[in-house]
Amino acid sequence: MSSSLNLPPAPAFQTSFRFLDLPGELRNKIYSIILCTVEPRPPLKLTGFLEAPKDILYIRHSIEPQILRTCRLIYNEASYIMAKTNLFVKITITLPFEEIRPILKVRQLPILPSNQVVLKNLKSFVMSHEIVKRVDDRESPMTPWTFVFLHRDLDRFCDGLANYQYVIKQHDELVSHIITLVDHSQNVPRTSGIYSQKFQEMLIAPYRDKLRGFLRFTIKGAIAEDLAVAAMAQINRPRAEDPELVLSELEELKAKGNDSYGQGDCRMASEHWARALHKMNRLMNGSSGERLREAGGLDFVNRMLALYFDICSNRAQNHLNAMRVHLSDPELVQSYGQSLLNSVHGAQYRVNIEELFPSATWQPSREKLAKLLYRKAVGCRLIGERQFVLEAEDAIETASTILPDDPVLEREKERISLWKRRVTG
Repeated sequence: MSSSLNLPPAPAFQTSFRFLDLPGELRNKIYSIILCTVEPRPPLKLTGFLEAPKDILYIRHSIEPQILRTCRLIYNEASYIMAKTNLFVKITITLPFEEIRPILKVRQLPILPSNQVVLKNLKSFVMSHEIVKRVDDRESPMTPWTFVFLHRDLDRFCDGLANYQYVIKQHDELVSHIITLVDHSQNVPRTSGIYSQKFQEMLIAPYRDKLRGFLRFTIKGAIAEDLAVAAMAQINRPRAEDPELVLSELEELKAKGNDSYGQGDCRMASEHWARALHKMNRLMNGSSGERLREAGGLDFVNRMLALYFDICSNRAQNHLNAMRVHLSDPELVQSYGQSLLNSVHGAQYRVNIEELFPSATWQPSREKLAKLLYRKAVGCRLIGERQFVLEAEDAIETASTILPDDPVLEREKERISLWKRRVTG
């Protein structure tokens, strides 16, 4: 008998193994494990207390994309699972990045960290969103800028677009939004595909829920035509704001902020006031603002300006309190101080905006204006840097001219004089 018949079976580690021999369900599970592991969605923290977070958030993940390089079949299978599970949204803008930065920072939108070449060539996304500003022959074309985030955060991006619509210059006339859904079963945009209509509705739901009055907004690609048409009609429809309702909502936000401030919750107070200011900035600019001002007339404009001044002044006081609490932390004092100066500038800017509101007759009372300037003067002094001496002196002198012999203003004038001698030698 041949001795070969008595040989033991080969050890398991010596047998070959082909990944593609695994059932498709197991391969998909493996793809999900190595390509779709990202950190949970971070909570949206209140950001009204400071003007904005300093940094843009980035998605942290443990994705291992090397398997995509093995063969075309594995690439097609894995990239599809990656796209369907991670649901990346690719944003390409051809307008100044500074007009988008507030959305990323204030809404704390986590984006995928990578360089522009990688992001522009990324194929594994379920939806792209192009924001294009039309330029005339006299302007130089802008270089597109790309960033990518998860669909789970699209609601934050849409919130930002709605609240910061006024930041995007001449939005109604020059800026277009082009949404393209992508069917990765064919890896190209199509008008129909394996995605169900329910899935398509889920993808575009944040746009339908959050946006109104975006007149140059298009949805195309792997989406049912009737769904796209209905969504575009809803998003394109101009806002029909009622002046009295708008004022009532803003007064309510102001009152909530005042209540929170009175209860010692300064962060929540500033959040309520920030929401009111964002809404006012959006309403008072662009074509929707023009329609609202026409409907409300002079009384509406004057009441809006009064609200804007009061809220900015309240926020300035809030930031001033924070500066006093954190005097031992120069970096925080600088941050709160800059926010205070921004609030003061906002109040003064709205009061003196004759070009936008030439018919406005409202002006703050002498007492309110003096208080605002006093807050500016104290804030400049607490920042402590030499370059703010002149601003502090101008503010306190103007306040003293408005309210002569006021003891609070006189004491602050003395403090500023001492500070000036100390920092100028």
